[in-house]
Amino acid sequence: MYTIGGRYMIHDLLGRGGMGAVYRATDRLTGQQVALKQLLLPTEQGAFPWSSSAAHLSNLSHHTLTPEATFDEDSSNNWRLALAQEFKTLATLRHPHIISVLDYGFDSEQNSYFTMELLEQAPTILAAGHGRSLPEQIELIIQLLRALTYLHRRGIIHRDLKPDNVLFVAGQVKVVDFGLAVVRQHLGERDHALAGTLAYMAPEIFLGQPATEASDLFALGVIMYELLTGQHPFSAPTKNELIGNVLEQQPDMWPISGIHPNLVPLMDGLLAKNPAQRLAEAEDISGRLAAIAQRPEMLLESHDVRESFLQAAEFVGRAGELRQLSHALREAAVGRGSAWLVVGESGVGKTRLLDELRTQALVEGALVLRSQAISEGSAPYQVWRPILRRLCLEVELSDHEASILQPLIPDMGELLGRELPPSPPAEDPQAAQNQLWQLLERMFAWQGAPLVVILEDLQWAGSESIAVLKRLAAAIKNGLTPALLLIASYRDDEADVRIEIPAMRQLKLGRLAREDIETLAVAMLGQEVGQQADLLDMLERETEGNAFFIVEVVRLLAEEAGQLNLVGNMDLPRSVFTGGIRTVVDRRLNAVPRGDRRLLSVAAIAGRQLNLLVLNRIMRQRHPDLGHKSFEEWLTTCATAAVLAVKDQEWYFAHDKLREGLLINLPLDFRQELHGQIGQAIEEVYENRQPYLAALAYHWSEAGDKPRTAEYTALVGAQALQNGAYTEAVRFLERAQELYDELETSQLHRAALARQLAAAYYGIGHFTACGAQIEQALQLMGQPLPHTRWQLISQVVRQLDQHLWLQAWPSTAVLTAEAQAHAQEMARLYLQLTWVSLFNGQMSATAYAILRGLNQALRARAAPELTRLAVWFSTIGYVAKLGWVGRYYAHLATETAVAHSDEAGRGTIFYFRAYELIHFDGQWREAAQILFQALELLDQPIDKRQWLQAVIISTELSYLKGDWLQALSKASHAADMAQRQGDAQAYTTAKLYEALVYMRLGHVEGALPLLTAVHAGLNPRVGTATEQLAWGVLSLAQWRRGEQSAALASGHTALGFMWQGQPITPWTFEGYSCVAELFLAAWQAGTADCASPAEQATRLFSRMGFLFPIFRARAHLWRGLYWWQRGRPLRAKWYWRRGLQWAKRFGLLFDEALLRVQLGRVLPANDGRRATHLAKARELFLRLDAAHEVGLVEEELDRG
Repeated sequence: MYTIGGRYMIHDLLGRGGMGAVYRATDRLTGQQVALKQLLLPTEQGAFPWSSSAAHLSNLSHHTLTPEATFDEDSSNNWRLALAQEFKTLATLRHPHIISVLDYGFDSEQNSYFTMELLEQAPTILAAGHGRSLPEQIELIIQLLRALTYLHRRGIIHRDLKPDNVLFVAGQVKVVDFGLAVVRQHLGERDHALAGTLAYMAPEIFLGQPATEASDLFALGVIMYELLTGQHPFSAPTKNELIGNVLEQQPDMWPISGIHPNLVPLMDGLLAKNPAQRLAEAEDISGRLAAIAQRPEMLLESHDVRESFLQAAEFVGRAGELRQLSHALREAAVGRGSAWLVVGESGVGKTRLLDELRTQALVEGALVLRSQAISEGSAPYQVWRPILRRLCLEVELSDHEASILQPLIPDMGELLGRELPPSPPAEDPQAAQNQLWQLLERMFAWQGAPLVVILEDLQWAGSESIAVLKRLAAAIKNGLTPALLLIASYRDDEADVRIEIPAMRQLKLGRLAREDIETLAVAMLGQEVGQQADLLDMLERETEGNAFFIVEVVRLLAEEAGQLNLVGNMDLPRSVFTGGIRTVVDRRLNAVPRGDRRLLSVAAIAGRQLNLLVLNRIMRQRHPDLGHKSFEEWLTTCATAAVLAVKDQEWYFAHDKLREGLLINLPLDFRQELHGQIGQAIEEVYENRQPYLAALAYHWSEAGDKPRTAEYTALVGAQALQNGAYTEAVRFLERAQELYDELETSQLHRAALARQLAAAYYGIGHFTACGAQIEQALQLMGQPLPHTRWQLISQVVRQLDQHLWLQAWPSTAVLTAEAQAHAQEMARLYLQLTWVSLFNGQMSATAYAILRGLNQALRARAAPELTRLAVWFSTIGYVAKLGWVGRYYAHLATETAVAHSDEAGRGTIFYFRAYELIHFDGQWREAAQILFQALELLDQPIDKRQWLQAVIISTELSYLKGDWLQALSKASHAADMAQRQGDAQAYTTAKLYEALVYMRLGHVEGALPLLTAVHAGLNPRVGTATEQLAWGVLSLAQWRRGEQSAALASGHTALGFMWQGQPITPWTFEGYSCVAELFLAAWQAGTADCASPAEQATRLFSRMGFLFPIFRARAHLWRGLYWWQRGRPLRAKWYWRRGLQWAKRFGLLFDEALLRVQLGRVLPANDGRRATHLAKARELFLRLDAAHEVGLVEEELDRG
């Protein structure tokens, strides 16, 4: 047993045909058995029976003859094209008497194959009809004629009808093997060549004429003659005699006349030599046969036959859109992938367009992965799960990688055929998300073939699924997934997804034009009826070109007339949409017997895709009134009414409007009951409920069962957290928290939930919210945070005392596993609290969190946490001017990281060392080198937050040096990465640095759109420090644009945030500086009430300068300007001269220039130092491209 295409396990050979072999295979994705037809190329020795060697000539009459008889590279390509064309033809067909195809692909040797429904040991039409009565034989022929009617109406000519290609399965005739089939309008010179099976070819084919519908009917006549008489009408011992008989001899009708005399003219008409004299209408032939059999019911149109014309009608009206997507497919094949949104109202034809593209992509060698979002009860990443499940069979995954995906694909081990380690615990939610997303990027960068991903109904996808889509769209744009064509569809009347994914190109589908309506009508009703002007007028008027509505109108007309071919004989009603589409939907639903509709309502509640195991359980337990039916019979009943349908071997509602129609009619209390039934059934059917947690949370919520809703909602939140779906985790965990509060759940459960919610907020950079949840968790665990200043100082002293004790006398006691895990979890919690306190400007709280976490890490011997908390404490030592403390804990952090091979921990150490070199020492060259090492070591999932922070510090370094274009590039990169990781705080900070660079370059107009966008999405949960920077930069930009009132309002908002915390986040220094500059400028301009805020802003910035020497030059600048405005010029000049010394010491070119401007500006015109200062300032500003400041200094120079 071997595998083809990574998906199909081959069992045994079922048979060989014209172009290849057919095998029985098992689909690893579904576990179902299918038939797989694989191309077998001819060999140079002529392995096929129609090769030109004489030994084979005697057998040619019953073998398929193709236009290629020699073996070369071109003919090999032709064979591949033929198999592709066969699949492409069959993929568009849906008819009960035609084989259904499923999938297409290429094996490891690039031989093509496709899969289809398995018709095992199916007899031919001749074997099935042997010994049967005449009416039974006629019924077989009429079924074959129905298939031909369908094919010919779609312009498809089979060209190889013969008994071996007409099989009998479960009472149904099935036409197979479309390897030679052609579309009438695509017939070319090549199609005039001899093709088919000699014994069933029409005379005109031997004369070099192209095949037509009449050629197929001739072959049907030959099959019918054989079926009725047991003999071939042109039997001959040799090939040449056979061809001569077909061309010249009239078949013997004596055996036919003995069966029924009315069969003779019918048979003569089918076997006429001249195609123009041959019977041409399959429907007319069926009528005459039914009359001979005296069985008029044979002509009744079955539901399946009618639906085949309605649901699989010709693809119309989207040629332009298909061309665009086809071009995108070809571009992806050469490494230029793209991302598209197909947009349109419900029923406009989005799915049909994507069906066509899927078929084309498959035959062109792409791997096509398709999925659909669901409206209710979807799990995190729901729309991606089927995609990933299929891709796992193509991409080589290590056990570790497979275990990362296991929460999304619970049967991963079974799918891959090996035992996998358990999924890693979500110790760090951000690490979990980054691991998952990095793995997804690698998987979608798979280069085995062009990759086409189709996602439908995106309006129902969760935020985490949209985030993956955005990330992949960005990866395509950046060339990381060059062979990926990503297409998503959504209803634009339900959600505007494009706002969230601007990188994707939009393809808008409008309604069908009149000529397209006509083409569709002809495909469903035939040319004579479909082109009737009054019918087209009504269709255009009633449907306005909505494809779904058009099909529904024709269905209604067919029901009124009795069958499709009688629609042309009826008087058309003035309106079929009285009461709107709701009435149309209700009529379709009413076709389901009342007793069956109750279970159908359950299915509607459960979702568009049916869970057969759950519904079957509910049917047996809750619906004894359906006891006379099997579950399969119930499915058939609903399918017969065209309410349910099968697609890709799964059962669905035929259209979501039908499901919506059922839901509208359900009373609220009945809905609750049905939701409860579904929830109960899921619990009973599935032992492993992990894949169904979201559905269970949804159904129990709708059923009004709060305890179960709380339980499952919390589990879904935890699952989302483990998968790195932070936004979804927040949504579910917040809801669970509300329910826990209502239900008065135990403090332990509530504390665990608060810890999870804190982790989720931490993952998206919402530090304020994260801190609130940590505080709640600690409160519930009996370890409340100190609130008053004295409580905090007391706790810091106490923790410091404990820490010194642990350092002096380390405990040798071994903690229990439970106690160790608890201590490590607490250490992790306090590590998160450290970041939270920092970003809220709470210095004492930061110190407390570091010490408390450090003590827990020492007790638990938790190396990763110990490394990070120790290096944090080293920084506290440097800030407190205690260098020996800083050096000791830096050494402890390094020693721990090296001992445990913690490369990311070493990266954190390098990050903090660079941080110190920049802000305390001004050693930029060394800082840049160390930052480079830090970024290399931190570029892994566990420390992505620290990595982003390192990129931002690197951006700040370039900004301080005056290398503003480099700073802009780094900020842009950081913003992209932060957006991909869903980190709101880092994203906001990076975008603010982009705006700052534009301002420094004199492009306020370029900065304001960035600032406006930042503030539109600014979430107060990102922390006080980010708010300080955001409002500060905005205030100065508004002032420079002349928006004085708005600028002052923003400045006061920034000041409010600055008073909430201490200036301990150095990368936000420009927020403080901008506010100081704003109020000083406003005060200088005579604006009222600006002296006090100017004093506050300059004093606050001086505090930052005290903590971080790198900012003392700027702090002295603004403090000096404050004293100048206060009328204290000597003090002002002292600050400026002192500031100039700091600027020169640290190489701060921009600050030096600003200080020189102030020093020169206040000197008299005859003082030579004035010109020197101003000229030097102008030189520095020009070097920096600081256009705004160049203008100011030139104005000052012009004054002399």
